[in-house]
Amino acid sequence: MIIDTLAKAEQYAQPNTEFRRALEFLARPDLAALSDGQHPIGSSGTYVKIQRYHTEPREARRAETHDAFVDIQVLLEGTEIIEWAPRETLTVTQPYNPDTDL
Repeated sequence: MIIDTLAKAEQYAQPNTEFRRALEFLARPDLAALSDGQHPIGSSGTYVKIQRYHTEPREARRAETHDAFVDIQVLLEGTEIIEWAPRETLTVTQPYNPDTDL
């Protein structure tokens, strides 16, 4: 788990990695103007998913974990509280689905 700002993201990215390519994509000046949906990064299957939504009350949400993908959250507009906890402290309420990586 890395919690930081995009301004400091460079220190985490190694050369020629998907993480580096994702950070380069997120540095685009037109990022906020992109349409919602998946935007491929290269040909490796890595993508950025742009979403615009209204947040829900905390009680309506549940924690999520991922086994196959790295989830980089970047808030471009508005406010949102993003909570986290070590996986081993969470209780499974829904079996893992490899199709959705949740």
